[in-house]
Amino acid sequence: MSNLTVEETEKLNAVEQLAKELMATHNVSHFKFRFGYGWTNWGTCSLTTITLQLEFVLKYNMYEIKNTLLHEIAHAIVGVECGHRLEWQLKAKELGVKFHKNYHK
Repeated sequence: MSNLTVEETEKLNAVEQLAKELMATHNVSHFKFRFGYGWTNWGTCSLTTITLQLEFVLKYNMYEIKNTLLHEIAHAIVGVECGHRLEWQLKAKELGVKFHKNYHK
């Protein structure tokens, strides 16, 4: 990440701050947050970490980034094993996630 512009670095800092605030608000601050590389998903959630793809964050606006963070926070709350089934869908809707038709159930 050493070849980022000042604007890109500022955006990453703002996104990390937003992630930590949202994670605290929704009681998943025990999860780690990080930026990832080299995969096609905008974000992922594991048993311990919420990750957003660096290229996605640099390319998209804060609305889409926040939506993706909330999507991953919903996974953290209900458990990653739920995938995109009904329990996750209900939690995501409660958190205000805008649904995309490519979510797999």
